[in-house]
Amino acid sequence: MLGVIAAILCARLRRDARWPIIATIGLLALMSLQAFAGFRSLTALHVPLGVFTITLAIAFAAWTWVRSPQPAAG
Repeated sequence: MLGVIAAILCARLRRDARWPIIATIGLLALMSLQAFAGFRSLTALHVPLGVFTITLAIAFAAWTWVRSPQPAAG
């Protein structure tokens, strides 16, 4: 939930792209589905979904670090 709030604040205050908001909400939905599959002992869904979620989160975090900084206005 904090990630969604941070994505919204970045989009509003820094005038960044809005797609990270959708990506963060999507990750939250995937984690909820993964938790549901774990509680239901659906390991055929739980394990691959967990691997996919972690890989997607790492890719999203790497994108924020690799992204080239924008020149300062002024």
